[in-house]
Amino acid sequence: TDAFRTSSGGDNWGRTATVDEFNAVGIEYTDNDQGWLWDGGGRVYMSDDGGESWTDMDLRAISRIRSLHAASRDRMWLCGDDGLMARWGEEWQLVASNISTTELIEFGLIKTFPNPTNGMLKISLNKMASGKYDLHLIDNQGRRLQTQPLVIKAMSTLQLPIDMSSLPAGNYFVQIEGTHLSRTGTVTLIR
Repeated sequence: TDAFRTSSGGDNWGRTATVDEFNAVGIEYTDNDQGWLWDGGGRVYMSDDGGESWTDMDLRAISRIRSLHAASRDRMWLCGDDGLMARWGEEWQLVASNISTTELIEFGLIKTFPNPTNGMLKISLNKMASGKYDLHLIDNQGRRLQTQPLVIKAMSTLQLPIDMSSLPAGNYFVQIEGTHLSRTGTVTLIR
């Protein structure tokens, strides 16, 4: 598989590397030299030479990585299956770790709709166990923009609105956090 990139807003594309050996799922560049590649096995690689060579960044995520967002050379976030969320500073740090199959059945899933949205988002929390939770809206810099505390009395399904109409277009994270649970979903705000 060949990797291509553009520095002209998509008018021209140039081949940067062949990434067959990585089983690449996605690549994102922070600038002309630094790029990030993630594979289907939960590994992350970094290039400092425009994609000609890749270094394993020693993140051994058990789950599949779904997306990586590079805000700058030293500020990246990634999200994966089973609640995996990590950030890059000097090294990768897990913000939320994987959830076991038993917990997935017990706690259910977080769903966002419509996604993409143009302002009003609905969050569906399915089969939530009793307990105290916080629902966070997080920007691509890792800042918590909104926090909504929740108390769930019995196994239930909730639908909660989140007003994003005052925010700029872009990608955001929605996270539900409890004592034994941290699940993250992504949402795209369009204008």
